[in-house]
Amino acid sequence: MSLSSPPHHEELDRLFTQACEDYRNGLLESAGEAYRKLLEYCPDVPILHYNLGLVRYQQGEFEKACESFARAAELAPHDVDILFNLALSQKKCGNSVTATVTYLELLQSDPHNVDALYNLAGCYKDEHLHREAKEIYREVLRLAPDHPSANNNLAYLHHLDGEFEPALACYRKVLAQNPQHLAAAHMVAALTGAEVAGPPDAYVREVFDQYSDRFEESLVHGLKYRVPDLLRDFHDRTLGKVAKIGEVGHYALGLDLGCGTGLGGAAFTELVAVFDGLDLSAKMLAIAEGKNIYRHLYHGSIAEILTAVDSTFDFILASDVFIYAGELETTFRLLRERASADAVFCFSTEFAAGEGFQLQQNGRFAHSPEYIRQTAQATGWQVEAAETAQIRKEQGEWVEGALWIFRPVESF
Repeated sequence: MSLSSPPHHEELDRLFTQACEDYRNGLLESAGEAYRKLLEYCPDVPILHYNLGLVRYQQGEFEKACESFARAAELAPHDVDILFNLALSQKKCGNSVTATVTYLELLQSDPHNVDALYNLAGCYKDEHLHREAKEIYREVLRLAPDHPSANNNLAYLHHLDGEFEPALACYRKVLAQNPQHLAAAHMVAALTGAEVAGPPDAYVREVFDQYSDRFEESLVHGLKYRVPDLLRDFHDRTLGKVAKIGEVGHYALGLDLGCGTGLGGAAFTELVAVFDGLDLSAKMLAIAEGKNIYRHLYHGSIAEILTAVDSTFDFILASDVFIYAGELETTFRLLRERASADAVFCFSTEFAAGEGFQLQQNGRFAHSPEYIRQTAQATGWQVEAAETAQIRKEQGEWVEGALWIFRPVESF
């Protein structure tokens, strides 16, 4: 086909049909090339821009997808599908506010579009506009009472805002629809005061896989999270000057439990010659891998990895990990088996009154100092030092916790 003269309609139809077929078959490069060629001759046909946008979206080129969908929307301003995909692309580019405007524009033409309403609520949620998000989720549920995710997200927002009764009602609706929903079951247990030894691994894995892309921004900036720095400062004040890498006396092999994206490891990396990390979330580990802090990153639970590895560690870190565990005797015992004679074990907990541990209404576990001390004694550890600390903000208030340093008991 020569570009010097316009092709016949039959040739354009053939090229369009082939582009559509290539897209359906996953041949994105050839589909995109065909749509771009068609646009040279038909620059004002909205479906060509729309289809090219679909190709670019599938290729992960979200900025370019936005350009294609935006041009299609200029040519067909009331087309719901175009606006929907434009908003999706804007959200993928991190433009929740712009996506919100697009969804609102779409809903003027199609006010009962459940998918658009649900995504709009998600934009409000991401913008921390909880009142608006809850209102839209309720509208979704009015139109689609069995919507698989709206009840769960509405429960989450109620829970986050300290509205425990409506949160519990929503979580129970989630469980009525899906009795195997681990997160909802865990939160019902938390809100009803059930005695739980620990959350299912699958629940923790799911939470942090979903949270991974915004974990550090939310935790460090939103919640003023500072446990790694607090632990490092506590370590230095308690143990004095520990040699840095290249000096005699540094830690030879460290283990970062629940390492997440590497925030904890980063605080201690200059003291540890070789650092290994483990976590239940593969997506968090993928982020940690890019930081070049760790030699090995193990995907699995603490018990699984400690049972499988054959290493002796002289430094062990658990920065804000035990808030996702209840019973700690098993973990402490396994760590003692993997600890060198002069190992240092640094970790944090949230504070609980009394003698044991408890699942709090926020879904996290808190441990009493008495429980930690008794469990240490039972598993071959001695408390080198402990102090209280304000570890993060929650609903504008500081959460009280504790920092701990253990050393092995020689005779155990």
